[in-house]
Amino acid sequence: MSLLDDVSIVVTPNGYKAGELYAVIPVPTEGAELLDCNNFDCAVPTDVWTQGTSGGTIDFSNSQVTITGNDSFILQSNLMTIGKNYKLTINVDSIDTNSGTVIVALGSGSDPAKQSLDQSGNLTFYFYDITFGSNWIQIFTTSDATVTVNSISVKEYTSADMDVTRETAATRVDENGLVNYAEILGGEEIDNGKFTTNLDSWSTSSWWVWNSLGAYHPSTSLHKPLYQQCCVIGKTYLITFDLNCVGLSLAKFSLGSSTGSTTQTIDINLTTGSYSYFVTAAAEYIVFNRQNTAEYYVNNVSVKEVTRDNVPRIDYTGGGCPHILAEPQRTNTTTRSNELDLWGAKSNVTITPDYSLSPDGSINSNRLLFSANGFTHNNLTQVISTIYSISVYAKRNSGTENVGFFVNGSGAVNYAFNLTNEWQRFEYTYTSTNTSTFGIAGLSGADVSIFGFQSEVASYPTSYIPTSGSTVTRNQDIFTRDGIGSLINSTEGVLFVEMARQEGDASAGVITLNNGTASQAVALYYFSTGTIYFDIISSSPTVSGGVGGFNTYNFNKIALKYKSGDIALWVNGEEVAASANAISLTGLNKISFDYGSGALPFFGKVKQLQVYNTALTDEQLLQLTGESGTDFYESYAEMASALTYTIQ
Repeated sequence: MSLLDDVSIVVTPNGYKAGELYAVIPVPTEGAELLDCNNFDCAVPTDVWTQGTSGGTIDFSNSQVTITGNDSFILQSNLMTIGKNYKLTINVDSIDTNSGTVIVALGSGSDPAKQSLDQSGNLTFYFYDITFGSNWIQIFTTSDATVTVNSISVKEYTSADMDVTRETAATRVDENGLVNYAEILGGEEIDNGKFTTNLDSWSTSSWWVWNSLGAYHPSTSLHKPLYQQCCVIGKTYLITFDLNCVGLSLAKFSLGSSTGSTTQTIDINLTTGSYSYFVTAAAEYIVFNRQNTAEYYVNNVSVKEVTRDNVPRIDYTGGGCPHILAEPQRTNTTTRSNELDLWGAKSNVTITPDYSLSPDGSINSNRLLFSANGFTHNNLTQVISTIYSISVYAKRNSGTENVGFFVNGSGAVNYAFNLTNEWQRFEYTYTSTNTSTFGIAGLSGADVSIFGFQSEVASYPTSYIPTSGSTVTRNQDIFTRDGIGSLINSTEGVLFVEMARQEGDASAGVITLNNGTASQAVALYYFSTGTIYFDIISSSPTVSGGVGGFNTYNFNKIALKYKSGDIALWVNGEEVAASANAISLTGLNKISFDYGSGALPFFGKVKQLQVYNTALTDEQLLQLTGESGTDFYESYAEMASALTYTIQ
């Protein structure tokens, strides 16, 4: 029998969108439509939809419903079940909240599962593990808000996809070994950005003409902007373009109005080159202007909406198969992480910006050439008796290797880099002994490239946090999935995780099956350096156990079998702990990278997480945790059938 017969949840670094890490198993499913007359096209909608208002209006007409103000609502009732998950899709034709609100909700009373509406279009929301006073589905407005709805759909929804919350951008190492933001790009917002044959879709004057090199502006004292609508105010975009400036001409790039006037200056004094900007739009039009009597060409203009907040990080650090990266909140206190030429203090060192190809794939590394023993720092001072972790990417250009970190204001190398001609990240943790500075020092003749200096008040370093003029904080990664009681057997099962803790982290971090609290939980964690531990917390006394002697900074395959009187911990193909104690688990309906209520969050790397609804045999646990990994399929034919492959 294949393990596939018993597995109910499989989460790996396979796919994602903003706020969600996709599970491999189970494939998300939707139930039947729960609403009658959900398109408002039945003969008498008021026979199906209950309605009410305190002075507002409700109008069913033209296969739509329009609801206006003063606590007006429509609802259907007795359609849902407490504890289940639901997908709600609503097509909003138009909306004007004015001074009120428009709400779609599952339930009633003081705390229904609800979502505010503030835009038109086809909108989808997920409600997990719902509770409610009355099992209504309702749309309501307050004050003078008004909304017109074309349709609304509610279906039961089953998925083990993990919710991911961070609310900030974060970097990772991608499949090509480059350090970049985890992000999702939308479609192209610009028409005719390559200026293939003309200037169609762009607004300008006769001064701008088409040329085989792009949109061309001649050298003249007269000037009109080149502009096109591209953006929604408040949304964030990746904007790229190429410039070819004639002579010493300089260009200006901004966002502006429908007349091409500047509202938000992005950059000035632009010369020939390729440019890339991550911009939160304060205006709707992309605008190119000249400076002085500039003569230049613009080409390959692209504007794409980009999402970085809450995007899961699929990380390839170390090469090979990727892993899910979960890290704590951290701040890079170095205010110019990759602008070393702007650092305030330099001694016997020449810094050249944009020197060579850097770890992020751009030509933006910093060359440090030491004419004598010297140093550079960013005018940052330490807090005395505080633990700091500093890190930087570096490689040797030529000359000596005598370069490294200096700390506590010494100005001399305290931690030397073992440089090669390839990029490496160097990390150093220390306790400050004074309130002086820290930075990079080198001996005479040292010639290195530097990228991404970072300083954190912490006992170990985390992934790179870019800064440019101020400190930047990356929030904690939070991974959870609620409302999956149908996928977890509270009587017996197996929790399996292949994971590694962050290098240098000695804290206890937990991955659990739980009921939303720590009162009912099946937990796996690294208790201390080298120790793998488990807890089973139920209405019976807590059962715990563990074993030391493991490198917890490497990946370990760990499985916890839980069943009353039959508990076992397996690690890397061996049973390492067992218990015949009684347990009495109830209500397990959630996976968390913590203890269920936020305590003891897990920080580290996860290659795979699986949940089984039966207590597997020793042979299966060996198969699951052994060197060969999980063998779901006993033959290629079984795999092809399960995954609907066609065998050629």
